[in-house]
Amino acid sequence: MKKFFKLCSLVLSFVFATTFLAVLAACGPADEGDNGDNGNNNPPAHTHTFEKGWTYNDTDHWHKADCGHEEIADKAAHEFSGNRCTVCGYEKTVEKTAKCDIYCPVCGKCMDVYCQEDTEKCGDGLTSHIFEGECSEIKDSASSNIKCRRSQDYGDDDYINDEYIAVFYLTGSNGASCTFKINASKDCVVTFRVRAGYMDYQSVYTESMSVLINGEFLENDAYLIGSPEGKRDKWFFDWVNLGCISLHEGENTIELIAFSGDPAIGHTLDKIELLSDSSVELTWQETDNTSRYQWLEES
Repeated sequence: MKKFFKLCSLVLSFVFATTFLAVLAACGPADEGDNGDNGNNNPPAHTHTFEKGWTYNDTDHWHKADCGHEEIADKAAHEFSGNRCTVCGYEKTVEKTAKCDIYCPVCGKCMDVYCQEDTEKCGDGLTSHIFEGECSEIKDSASSNIKCRRSQDYGDDDYINDEYIAVFYLTGSNGASCTFKINASKDCVVTFRVRAGYMDYQSVYTESMSVLINGEFLENDAYLIGSPEGKRDKWFFDWVNLGCISLHEGENTIELIAFSGDPAIGHTLDKIELLSDSSVELTWQETDNTSRYQWLEES
């Protein structure tokens, strides 16, 4: 009887050992060149595949696996120009100020375009009239010929083929100007806004640009927020509200003059906006600046 039990034990031990070795063989790596169809029952080595589009958060972007695994590839920090990542297209939200501290000296309403305060802004409820900078009367400086250019295409309607005047940031642009000759159907007060290029710091527009309305200097404080990345982005634009100005019936001139040749001071110009009562007609004759057009890819 004891011999029988010993024999059974030997048989069971042999079965367990054989099964264990078989499991080890199944879990081992496939032989080089093994595609899983060589009779060894080894699975092929898996190659991850990734989505073409980017996945991102506030700080980084990456490609996510589309093969059912949680792998990622090409993870890197955003590369910002202005508030948009040039690699994946992620765009920051520009922070707005909590309380208005810039008021129009004429109408007394808030001029700060970034203000979140629930208060009436200068220009609210008025009719918009847009006048493009590249169609204004442009005057060269003594040492620099002014060009009109087109911003890069970042896949956003605000930036596609957005023409602007590359004038007020160039070295030697001191004295260069653009003039808008606006015809008003009657005497009126309008809100005056400028769409200008970012600088690398928050700036007061009238401290870097001379603004003349019918020959009179406009000295209202009006802030343009600094570039979110702390660097100059001449083809990223935002509105600056310069407050209320008076126009008379007939022709009026609005002139913007660069008064520094320092490329770190001044703004590029996209367009201006005048907001008036709906009963006021504002018109102008566009200037043909075709000879100044320079549709080059900016770097």
